[in-house]
Amino acid sequence: MTSSRWILQNLLVAVALTAAACGGSSTTPSTTRPSTVPETVTTLAVGGVVFGEGVLPDSVPSGFPVPIGAVVGSTMVDPGSGTTEFVLTLPADVPGAADYFEQNLPIGGFQVTETGGTAAEWKVAFGNDAVEGTIVLRAAANGLSSAAVRIIETP
Repeated sequence: MTSSRWILQNLLVAVALTAAACGGSSTTPSTTRPSTVPETVTTLAVGGVVFGEGVLPDSVPSGFPVPIGAVVGSTMVDPGSGTTEFVLTLPADVPGAADYFEQNLPIGGFQVTETGGTAAEWKVAFGNDAVEGTIVLRAAANGLSSAAVRIIETP
């Protein structure tokens, strides 16, 4: 991983953890995308790469499951490499969030290719004919978790 990608990924996780520490409820996630758009959506394009915050990028495949109550943090879309990255703060602990993705990715048309970890950190790898991706879940405050998601289009 290049140093700029490493910095971006850690920045995205830090933003999600900070948001999670601000409070929330401990509920079981379900299978619908967030239904509200925040009042302020920020985007910035740098050299073709688009950074944003607050809404899922359009490049996220339509079958990708996002729990009800999830909060979208920082996003990054690099059309040149076919990469989409975003952070979610989830209303569940790491084991609950891992269960959610393991159950709902196949429903959305993705095969889970790898899964494992601990109650503090879990990785789920997935893919289909069009994309491959990873979700790295990390424990946050108040029974919440953060998910750093990376989706890469496959040729």
